[in-house]
Amino acid sequence: MSDLKEPELSILHGKYRILRVIGQGGFGKTFLAIDESQPSLPRCVVKQFFPHNLGNSGEMAAALFRQEAERLKELGSHPQIPGLLDYFEQDGNQFIVQQFINGPNLEEELGLEGPLSERQIQDLLKDILPVLEFIHSHHVIHRDIKPANIIRQRVDGQLILVDFGASKYSSETVMAKTGTLIGSPAYTAPEQVMGKAQFSSDLYSLGVTCLHLLTQIQPFELMDHAEGTWVWRDYLSNSVSQQLGQVLDKLLERGTRKRYQFATEVLQDLAPTQPSASVPDDMVEGEKKSPGKLRSKIVAVSLAGIVWCVTLAGIGVGVNHFFPLGKQPDLIHALQPQVQPRQDPVLRRVPSSQKSQQQAEKDEELKTWVPLFTLVKSIVLFFGSSSILLGGVRAMRAHAIGEDYSPGLTLVMSGVTIIITFNIVLPILGLGDILDTTTSAALTLRHEPRK
Repeated sequence: MSDLKEPELSILHGKYRILRVIGQGGFGKTFLAIDESQPSLPRCVVKQFFPHNLGNSGEMAAALFRQEAERLKELGSHPQIPGLLDYFEQDGNQFIVQQFINGPNLEEELGLEGPLSERQIQDLLKDILPVLEFIHSHHVIHRDIKPANIIRQRVDGQLILVDFGASKYSSETVMAKTGTLIGSPAYTAPEQVMGKAQFSSDLYSLGVTCLHLLTQIQPFELMDHAEGTWVWRDYLSNSVSQQLGQVLDKLLERGTRKRYQFATEVLQDLAPTQPSASVPDDMVEGEKKSPGKLRSKIVAVSLAGIVWCVTLAGIGVGVNHFFPLGKQPDLIHALQPQVQPRQDPVLRRVPSSQKSQQQAEKDEELKTWVPLFTLVKSIVLFFGSSSILLGGVRAMRAHAIGEDYSPGLTLVMSGVTIIITFNIVLPILGLGDILDTTTSAALTLRHEPRK
């Protein structure tokens, strides 16, 4: 096997000048080059393969290389796959030349910007899954899906899937055979480790890619190797919805029959979460992310309700201290005859001149407080009832579609707290009778003629 001694000074195929090495593995190298046959000297990517490392030799290796090159040429027609510009053999090595994609890969972006949010993960899946659907329809398995092989094109932000050097043509005969392990171990599906890659192997690798981008933790550390289960939720920097969590779990199934078989299946399950307003980034993944999360919210809401009751009680005590309505039985007693709405109109319309001066003053004082107490009680009880109704509807709707229902539960508990306050706390303080009496008195006194 020959190699390039000084790649920075080499010219391949008489026109591709090597600038530098940009990647290297056990099966080949990747170079950044310029095409000196073009007046604009465009940059390109040259990939060198070592056929002997792949277990092939001689004419068979050359024939397989040409088949793979033609297949990559077909794939290059997709706008999110680098176009194949050329392929050739030189000095016992095989080379393909592809379009250069200018932009950072997702591994580089992760180091600069930190973990992705749920919305960004959904956008990633929405962009890459159609590409996998396309290559799988051409019977090609990529076999090396990982953040470093997804580049964000600088000119328009489009995600480009690169490095098809490890890709393999898939047929019933080929898939039944045990082949060579190719790919990055941390992102490789279990069946691919055994040399039997399938279409779903790419989906598994895409799922692992999402975990790494969500947590910024290496994939091997996101698995409990003793139990053979993923524990990625314990490392989340940004919470995810229950729906996205279920999609990722199914992408990561070790058994191929339990895993998604086709990219279209994943897209169908993601469809309800595609609208930007449907799933906020801060919506937690529900009880599956943290079983105690919901209980903590309930305790917090309950404590808030207690604080609310104590606050209202304090306000009531203050009002009762400075305006001692609850400590004046004469005022309540004075109101009783006026709360009889069915009395003879003639008796009710006694000229005010015949009333005692003390009673008249009490009537005027009551008329001042009646509108305020009536308005406050009506508004607060209406708010409490509305909170229970709207919160219940919201909680049931969220539960039905698998979303977090604790916001709705919070509304319900707030409404219940308000109702309990006005029906238990205030009567204990002696204010309940005053509110009921003033509300009833309003019906009588609003028709009373002024002096």
